[in-house]
Amino acid sequence: MIGGEFPIAVTDILNAGSRRKDEPDVYKYASGRGALYQILKYLKSEKGVSRILLPDYLCCSVLVPVKTLELDFEFYPIDEVLELEEEAFTTLYKTNTAVLVINYYGLKDLSKQVSFIRSIDKDAIIIEDDVQAFYEFKKPLGEVDFKFTSLRKTFAVPDGGLVKTKHQLPVIKTPNTFGQYKAAAALLKSMREGDFNDQIYLEMFEKGESIIDSELECGMSQIAEKLYGSLDEEHMKIRRLNNARHLVEQLKKHGVKPLLPLTEGHVPLFIPIILKNRDEVRKRMFQHEVFCPVHWPLEGMDLKRGKVMAETELSLIVDQRYGQKDMDKIVSLIKK
Repeated sequence: MIGGEFPIAVTDILNAGSRRKDEPDVYKYASGRGALYQILKYLKSEKGVSRILLPDYLCCSVLVPVKTLELDFEFYPIDEVLELEEEAFTTLYKTNTAVLVINYYGLKDLSKQVSFIRSIDKDAIIIEDDVQAFYEFKKPLGEVDFKFTSLRKTFAVPDGGLVKTKHQLPVIKTPNTFGQYKAAAALLKSMREGDFNDQIYLEMFEKGESIIDSELECGMSQIAEKLYGSLDEEHMKIRRLNNARHLVEQLKKHGVKPLLPLTEGHVPLFIPIILKNRDEVRKRMFQHEVFCPVHWPLEGMDLKRGKVMAETELSLIVDQRYGQKDMDKIVSLIKK
């Protein structure tokens, strides 16, 4: 099987020992949306921010903290290569409005967008969403005010969201509970073989997912702390890049071009492609136990760019669990 949430073996937990020192200006929370919640809560209470601009292509989970805090929000349009449309953005921007920019798939260079926003208002409050870009999160804060990410999108960690900022955010020690369901499901998945009933661990994953939104004021679990502390990030980075390069090279042979180029210095979460027959290809992949996700289902949102992507985008898996044979299998299922 290729895809799905990461399995966690019992030995991963037993052998985990944190080698990671506390990172300066980094705060730990339960999830990516919990991390964004703490940023927005601080901006609302300490900076008087009551409005946020969001790109019109995003995951519906971004709206959870925005709506919970009762902030006003509007969507600014982005183009086919996922850059903000400058003229339209200028008409929407007002002072004392926070702006969210998203590092899509870990493949975007956001410096041009950030510079443009600063050219409109040098004191603009800019939040960088690195949920799909852990390795960008690790880089210096640069010209943005906040960065945040979600660990479980990139690694075999059941929960955990991080914020990087020079501002003083709360330190939360109360652990979440959704991570327990995610961890238990991941343990079961690691034992998958033979006539294993996938439905059992999938239900546990879903149970955990169903309570994330109610735990925005929680911190990371101890299991997540241990697992995150023992990660070999550099090794995983190399495996991801090797997979991504091989996949892109093989796709090129069949006339399939990634939506965003794989450029030096960027580590992708996925390789996104656009297919007119996306649903047909995805169904074929499912039949061969290859579970490539779509980013993102609209979930009732009315988004111009989001609608196009929801109908045609497919995120090809390149993570550290897999190797070149797996990449070749993915390509073979696309070209049929």
